Amino acid sequence: MASAPLFQSRDDLLGALRLGGSALKESSIPVVDDGIDAARGEFWARLGGSRVQELLALPVVENPLPTDGNANLRSLAVRTERLLVRYELMLTMPVLVMDAGAAAQESWNDEGAFRAQGGFSRSSDRTALKLKIDENFEVLAGDESPGATTSIQGVTIGPNDEDDPEYLGEKILGRTTGIFP
Repeated sequence: MASAPLFQSRDDLLGALRLGGSALKESSIPVVDDGIDAARGEFWARLGGSRVQELLALPVVENPLPTDGNANLRSLAVRTERLLVRYELMLTMPVLVMDAGAAAQESWNDEGAFRAQGGFSRSSDRTALKLKIDENFEVLAGDESPGATTSIQGVTIGPNDEDDPEYLGEKILGRTTGIFP
């Protein structure tokens, strides 16, 4: 039996990943199902069952207004689920190609979401996806308000005080005999 996503229909999820319709080959279905299962598990592990149930109870609105917090949270859950499945597939779909030989290579090239990605590009994309997923989970968990900015602390370096040396070794060797005059 095919795995079912939490926050959207399987067809909507596969369509968003450009794996819908005839694009998904029979040999790819178990790999995609594993990605969907991994996403479901990640939601449960990060948010807990009760928070996932709360998100599932939120209204589904196609184009929520910016002021509709609940509909936007549900929409964020949908987008996060898509990102999670994509994140998993970026790791597992290349294995399908290596395991199955030339026939799978053709399937791989037919899977538009993953076509022509080298290892470095895939790794870089996975890192960016992971950061976005982490940000989304902070909002979904209620740890961070949507639109909140993270504070950045910095130090400014200004002109030297009278007690600070002007060049390396000045305090030890004296004003005129420093290491680098």
